[in-house]
Amino acid sequence: MLDKIDALKQLLLSTDYPRWRRLTSCVFLLVLSGVSVITFGYLYFTTPELSCWTGLFYLSVVWGLIQTSVIAFLYFDFPIPVFARWSITMALLVANIWFILFVFSLTPCS
Repeated sequence: MLDKIDALKQLLLSTDYPRWRRLTSCVFLLVLSGVSVITFGYLYFTTPELSCWTGLFYLSVVWGLIQTSVIAFLYFDFPIPVFARWSITMALLVANIWFILFVFSLTPCS
């Protein structure tokens, strides 16, 4: 039993992450976060009734830049344990899902 706990501890605290896996996961996260912000920008600029959401558009651009910096940190910083990398990735994925659901629930001003 203690051997299994030690093996799980070694797995979760491991900082060995292959470069190709870091690259593919970071590209996937960049595409997902970029698509969510770009989709909102496209809706904002092509729908004149969404002009009252200007502040939210600028906030989403800043939010996209912050996500990009976090993803760059995940790619370039090596000693991140696996459990922290998984947690940050899941937090980014859930945040993007909620952002997309929020964007598509916006109603035009008038």
